[in-house]
Amino acid sequence: AAIIPTLLFATFVIFGLQHIGSADPATIILGEHATPERIADVRERLGLNDPLVVQYAKWVGNVATGDLGESIIRSERVSSTIRASLPVTLQLVLAALFISVVIGIPLGILAATRANKPTDMLVTSGSAIGVSLPSFWLGLVLITAFAINWKIFPARGFANLSDGLGEAFRHTFLPAF
Repeated sequence: AAIIPTLLFATFVIFGLQHIGSADPATIILGEHATPERIADVRERLGLNDPLVVQYAKWVGNVATGDLGESIIRSERVSSTIRASLPVTLQLVLAALFISVVIGIPLGILAATRANKPTDMLVTSGSAIGVSLPSFWLGLVLITAFAINWKIFPARGFANLSDGLGEAFRHTFLPAF
């Protein structure tokens, strides 16, 4: 029962954040040199002239039915963009899960079997430090060390499984880690 007000609050915040900025979506779509008539047409087509309550109700209804609208920047359906990115996201998530299981479970067993000993302290301290470090900073350090300085992994790009398991591993390991 608590999820309904939470979802409504989240949709209200997201919708509100979209309207806080001073940029007019019609002007963004058409460009700065658009005529006032064309801007008015686009605003009417997008429903931007409706009261905010009506816009919110339409927006929630569309989102609830899976219609996420059209990207202003890419000029394509948002669902198409998400669908195109899904395989890469899934590969990254599965790689991160695999790495965490392969490293986490053995270290957890090691720490548990050597409770209150130096090995346990080392594993516990290492995991606390790892969780405490900002991920953006750790990412930059890892990229600098393993991709730029030692050239073990690529600094950018993506390879999927069709490019071969080795190439996919090289491109996915650092972001997953």
